[in-house]
Amino acid sequence: MDLNVYKKSLNQWTKNLIVFVPDLSLIAFTYLLVLLINAYTGFGDIVSLLQNGNLESLDLLKEYFSANIFQLIISGTIFVVTTFFFGVGVYALKYEIIKDVVKGKKASIFKAYKISHKKFWQIVLMKIMVFLMSISVVLIVSFIVGLIYFIFSQFSVELARLLTLFVALVLILLAIFAIKLGILFRYPIMFMSNKNKAWSVLKESFIFFKKDPVYIFITWLFIFILSIVIWLFAGIINYGFGLIQNLSSNSLIIFICIILISLFGVLFNLIAEIWGSFILFDRYKN
Repeated sequence: MDLNVYKKSLNQWTKNLIVFVPDLSLIAFTYLLVLLINAYTGFGDIVSLLQNGNLESLDLLKEYFSANIFQLIISGTIFVVTTFFFGVGVYALKYEIIKDVVKGKKASIFKAYKISHKKFWQIVLMKIMVFLMSISVVLIVSFIVGLIYFIFSQFSVELARLLTLFVALVLILLAIFAIKLGILFRYPIMFMSNKNKAWSVLKESFIFFKKDPVYIFITWLFIFILSIVIWLFAGIINYGFGLIQNLSSNSLIIFICIILISLFGVLFNLIAEIWGSFILFDRYKN
């Protein structure tokens, strides 16, 4: 394992903190949208009733849903669609910045934006294809498990249940790893090669996995372990703030601790995701 690649990726994102801007803008946009939807539907006020858990609160909750079902459906649809497309734009912008940094170019949001929009529909189509691929795998696994249960239930229902459970778990784990590792390098391929179609990107990613599965697995394993370490570190820090929050009776200190816990959670999650992306782009380049 070439540790220089991982050290290089660390150096790249720490010296180009501008790469955090797209994700932070998505987080800010999401919070703003939640506030607007809450103001429109008043859902935040009714949520507090759930904390009581009494029958009267449940009746009021039912009345609220009955009276506001259309507003909730419209708001939910707007939230999902808007955040999805805004998120795709963020992905395109972020990966364009990462590509420039990995290629030794100066990171620039404005320069990356001029180019990134060309990848927008590629990413949308690729996400749809990955979703359809996942659904297909679920259907195939369900068919196989159902067939096994049908065959063995003729002899023993208990044996059929145990066998189908075992086979289902094995097939699901294999499918998750196959898809995860098979499409691991999809974004580096999309942004650093001449592949212009979503299908060709996914195909090339699976070919890349087939050629050197060990290389792909080691890359994924290192990113996974790195993410766990970062999340544990964030958890320790947030645990410390949580102790201060529980021990303090000062409302200002409690409020500050809550804000810091939220901020550190978001920050460390972004660090893990962006560092992992740099590793993928660097590993693909090599």
